[in-house]
Amino acid sequence: MIRLSAMVRRAVLSCGLMLHKKSHPFSRYFNLPPDSGLKYALHRAFRDLRGLRFLQIGANDGSRTDPLVSLIHSYDWSGTLVEPRDVFIRALKVKYSGNPRIQLLRAAIAPTSVDRTLYFIQPHTVGLPDWAHGLATLDLTRIETARQELGLPADAVGQETVRCLTWNDLHTQHSLDSLDLLVMDTEGYDIPLLDLWNWEKHLPRIIQFENGCAPAEQHFSIIQKARMYGYECVTEGPDTTLYLPT
Repeated sequence: MIRLSAMVRRAVLSCGLMLHKKSHPFSRYFNLPPDSGLKYALHRAFRDLRGLRFLQIGANDGSRTDPLVSLIHSYDWSGTLVEPRDVFIRALKVKYSGNPRIQLLRAAIAPTSVDRTLYFIQPHTVGLPDWAHGLATLDLTRIETARQELGLPADAVGQETVRCLTWNDLHTQHSLDSLDLLVMDTEGYDIPLLDLWNWEKHLPRIIQFENGCAPAEQHFSIIQKARMYGYECVTEGPDTTLYLPT
């Protein structure tokens, strides 16, 4: 029996393949090869990806460059998607219709709980690249800079009033105690929000945020802070993923 097993293994190897038991620790890579910083961190942080709980800040429409949507469906994740724009909340309701594990919250996360003006690029603007449909921020200077860099007219900027919540407000409504992942994309506001995060009380195994719009010293500072709590780091393009390895 052992000899037959060895023969089969050699035959498989000769075809450029490898055999592993399902219980082998590397078997988790087979269905989800780590082709991104987030997937790499997921494998380093969790032995089993099923049933994780997440919080996504700046969920957009759940389609454009969304790092979570396929994982949510494949591994039965549950969580809360926070998105300030009404048009995107409506799209998310359609996308996750019938999924009781997903909660949607129309709001922006900010230092104080007061209504504020949200600035965004009008989606019907001629010449708008697809990735820019999600540009929205509480910072008028940031949206004006983006508009100018894209060569868009002044009337390409729209605005609407949005409810703002603090991290503490969010914790009161949707407990952060058992959070596995925190994923953020708030158009340059990610790191200031992470500075307000309660690091002493809440340590998700993974935190992903956008660093592309942040000054290098600000990016370095938040990574150093995360390392104090045991996080390791992988940066890929404009995104940084912090993770607590198993």
